[in-house]
Amino acid sequence: MKSFTFNNYHISYSQQGNGPPLIMLHNGGNDHRIWDYQVQSLQNYFDIYTIDLLGYGHSDKPEIDYTLDLYTQLLDQFIQSHDFDHVSLMGHCIGSAISLSYALENPEKVKYLVLMNIASIQTLSQGYLGKLYQWVLSSFTFRKFLIWLSPFIRLPRWAYRMSIAQQYGLANEKDHDFIDHLIKRYQHPRQFSVLLNLLLNFHSFGYLDKVEKPEQFPQTLILWGEQNNILPVSGGRNFAEHFKPDRFQIFPQGGHMVMRDSFQRVNQSLYHFFNIND
Repeated sequence: MKSFTFNNYHISYSQQGNGPPLIMLHNGGNDHRIWDYQVQSLQNYFDIYTIDLLGYGHSDKPEIDYTLDLYTQLLDQFIQSHDFDHVSLMGHCIGSAISLSYALENPEKVKYLVLMNIASIQTLSQGYLGKLYQWVLSSFTFRKFLIWLSPFIRLPRWAYRMSIAQQYGLANEKDHDFIDHLIKRYQHPRQFSVLLNLLLNFHSFGYLDKVEKPEQFPQTLILWGEQNNILPVSGGRNFAEHFKPDRFQIFPQGGHMVMRDSFQRVNQSLYHFFNIND
């Protein structure tokens, strides 16, 4: 993998393909590998950059506050460091929030915007993590206890496997090597601490629920898995009704990892959105 420096931190990314630049940003907890099927499908049409966000994958995991603004700055610096005049962005969960945040600040630099299962306070509150978020906010004692406990949390392999399975819809992951890859990521001693810090700073994502799509804005596609238990489709519908993207599509079989459990249909939608004739 390649790397660049952001705020003196090492950020890893993978580059594959030929064509105009397309940057892909993963969700919290996982890394650039969630996009395997999309990279394989689109690498003949785009120069694809899949980034390991700060705190995840091969990138540094410092003890700092992880906020939407921090990640938007990271994306901005990555784009500047490569001297891109225009880019297309594809995100998932917090990666979608980062992509949308950057596009709102720099609409003239974004050609296509693909947002899968966007993370915001409103969409998070619809799922079971929303209850944890409310407990964290409402109880100072619970919050301090989790912060103290997070560096010591080590779960058995079966628990990580169950956590991964909860991210899928009606179809399971067919690539067992990918599951092993994610489990190794989850076993990193800083993994839970980074996720907890992101949750503690999730208020930074709140403004996205109030945003309306500007008149001059890149073409936007929102995709959602109907079986998503983390960011349920009810929140996705509410978000799409308010934001009014160019296209909003729900995948009946898809879960939170819709780009993997429904990858064939997702890739077909991407071909249509990017006007690729194959």
